[in-house]
Amino acid sequence: MVAQRPTMSDAREYLRIVENKFQDKPEKFRTLLKLLHDFRSRRIGTKDVITIVKDLFKGQRELILGFNTFLPKEYEIKLEDVKAPSPITVGFSDAISFINKVRIRFEDDVAVYRTFITMLSMFQKGRMSLSEVYNEVNLLFQEHNDLCLEFYNFLP
Repeated sequence: MVAQRPTMSDAREYLRIVENKFQDKPEKFRTLLKLLHDFRSRRIGTKDVITIVKDLFKGQRELILGFNTFLPKEYEIKLEDVKAPSPITVGFSDAISFINKVRIRFEDDVAVYRTFITMLSMFQKGRMSLSEVYNEVNLLFQEHNDLCLEFYNFLP
C-alpha cells in the first residue's frame, strides 16, 4: 500500500493544532513558521529542521508524530531519538572566525554582539533551548541574512 502525500489542508490543520497547543507561547508557533519558511527558501536543510522541531516540541509526543506526516520516511523522527540538544560542536577556528565577524559587524552596536555572546553562553549551559537560540538569532540578525545563514552551520 502506498502512503498518500499530505495535502495543503493537512498542513493547515497541523499548523492550527500547533497554534492552539501553544496559545500561551506564541513565540513557539512563530519559530515553527520561520523554520518552515527557511526550509522552503533552502536556507536550512531537512536534518536541521528535524533537530529544531525535536527541541521545539520536546515533551509533545503528538506534535512530533504529527510532524512526521510531512517528512519522507527516511527522515521520520523516532520518539526514542528525541533527547536534549547537545552543545554546539564545530571547528574551533570556524567558530572564532564567525564570532569575530559578528563583533566587527556590530562594532557600532556593541549591545547586539554582547547579546549574541550571552545567548551562546546560555545555550551551552543549557539555559536556552536550540529553538530559542534559533528564534533569537533570527531576530537579532534580522537585517543581516548572511550572518543568519552562516550561523545555521553551527547548529547541532
